[in-house]
Amino acid sequence: MMEETIIFHNAFLIDGTGGDSLPAAALVVSDGVIEEVILDGKKPKVRKGRFIDLKGKTLMPGLIDAHVHPGNVEWILSKTAELPPAVYVHRVTKTLETDINLGFTTLRDAAGLDAGFRSAIEQDLIRGPRLFLSVTPLTQPETDSEDNKLSTQKASPRNSLGIYPEVCAGPDEVRKAVQRTLDRGADQIKVLKSLS
Repeated sequence: MMEETIIFHNAFLIDGTGGDSLPAAALVVSDGVIEEVILDGKKPKVRKGRFIDLKGKTLMPGLIDAHVHPGNVEWILSKTAELPPAVYVHRVTKTLETDINLGFTTLRDAAGLDAGFRSAIEQDLIRGPRLFLSVTPLTQPETDSEDNKLSTQKASPRNSLGIYPEVCAGPDEVRKAVQRTLDRGADQIKVLKSLS
């Protein structure tokens, strides 16, 4: 595959360091990697490539949302879980496309999103940000306030794709639940104090 060079020029640049935007900046990107940042209206050394004039526009690093639930497509989780799987998938896909269009290039899902969405993005089947997933949260059993006994009631589903919170009573169950969650494609583990 031939390497593509893109030169973004004539832009206001926000470099992510907290300083003011820098006028008349250029950015040279080769094969998806930033090779050079040129300031003060200087011309890039590279002669070949696709030049994109960003006059009047701002160039900045992609945004990262470190706590988001793109899989919670309804305000009430039980309503999300009632959606037919195909409708749920399409609604999440629209949410992910909106996120990338808003400039979010990375999302850390804080539980509820199936790893299939990450695969679909990586295979260019849908558009969306890079995803770091928790898949399903781990939590403890609820206690009955009257007699303080642990409830064995199963947790409610997060969606119609079979994502349920992992209810764990004790260290051994936590270890097993962590392994199951990692096996389902999680990048990190989300722990909830309580389901209520």
